[in-house]
Formats: sequence, structure tokens, C-alpha cells
Amino acid sequence: MTMKRIKMTGWGIVMMLACFSIILVVGCSNQSPISVDSSSVSIPPPPMTDENIAAGPIPGYSYLPVNMSSEFNGMGIESSMFIQRWVLQGVGGSVYFTDPRNPNLQMTWWHGVTIPAAALSENVLVGVYVPDTRFVVVDYTPSPYQFEGNVQIELSYRCAQIGILPEDMVMMYWDETIGEYEIVPSVLNTSTMKLYGTVDHFSRYIIATGGGS
Repeated sequence: MTMKRIKMTGWGIVMMLACFSIILVVGCSNQSPISVDSSSVSIPPPPMTDENIAAGPIPGYSYLPVNMSSEFNGMGIESSMFIQRWVLQGVGGSVYFTDPRNPNLQMTWWHGVTIPAAALSENVLVGVYVPDTRFVVVDYTPSPYQFEGNVQIELSYRCAQIGILPEDMVMMYWDETIGEYEIVPSVLNTSTMKLYGTVDHFSRYIIATGGGS
């Protein structure tokens, strides 16, 4: 058998050594080639179970109870409600639920969100989800999602039980990074019976009542 001798130029030797060095670095390193950014971890909000409702969002506060049937003359309302709409870049817009009695009407008096055109760098499919219509608890999607500017969250207390004072109400949001509710500044409007919050990202937003511990 005739052995052929392989001729290697100086450049070929350099390339071979470089590749060999890369193999050594990757193979001998104690670090994983895939890293996880802990800041991107999102903790979902707690489910609306009887236990979590009784415990309240944070010590000293309770979820605000409402009675939707009073608004619809005793008509039964589903235990949860959800709506999605596209909000277009350069246009902006508001998202509200449609009236169960008339799909052509929007329930602007209830929960919603208004997104200015300047807050969008793309078209966004915005969702508004109420997991339990007995309380003012609203999940805005997509979440987590960071806007280019501020958007206005609208939470209605119009169907709140009698005896609860608007002055005792606060808006809270679910902080996905620490897994806790936090109080967020809001504006009370007794004419529209809403709390308005200026925020730059979506999450779960609620109205809570109480004086703290």
C-alpha cells in the first residue's frame, strides 16, 4: 500500500491549531453553552380559588366583589369572560368587551384598555380576560409585554357591592418577577366609576379594598 504524504501550508497549520483550540475550550469549560436569563422568568398570577380569594391579594386587602347580574337585569353572566382585538401600529385604539345582549355594542363602562399609537412598534393582538366575574380581576395580554410608552388600564367598580367606599379602593398589579401583588398609582373617577392606571406593560390588574395591615 502506498502512503500519500499530505502537504500542509503554513496557513493550513494555523487553521488546524485554531480549530483544535476551540475544541479544547468548549470541551473543558465548566460553563454550559446554554445560559438562562433569570430576569426573563415569569411567575403566573395565582388562580382564583376559594382559598386564594379568602387570603386576599396581600395582607390587609381583599379582592373587590361585584355582582354583574345587577347590570343585566338578573341575566346570568359567565364565570369568566375573554375578548381579543388587534391594535394597529401607528393607529392605536381601545379594547372593551362586547355586550352579551348586543354584539354590536361595546361595554365601555366596564374594564378595558386604551393604547396610544406612540406606544406601539408593531401590531399587537390585545386580550382582556376576566377569570372570575365575581371580582375585579383582569388579565391583559400579551404578558409579559413591554410597550414603547404608557397605556391606560381601566378597571370598573360599577357593579361593586353596596357599602364599599371608592376611597378604600386601590389598583394592584401582579409582579411576574417576584410573584406578588404590588399597589400601583391610579386615578379615581366617580363619574365613570372606574380606577385608571397608567402603565407600560401588561400583567394582571385588580381592584382591592381595605386599609392594609
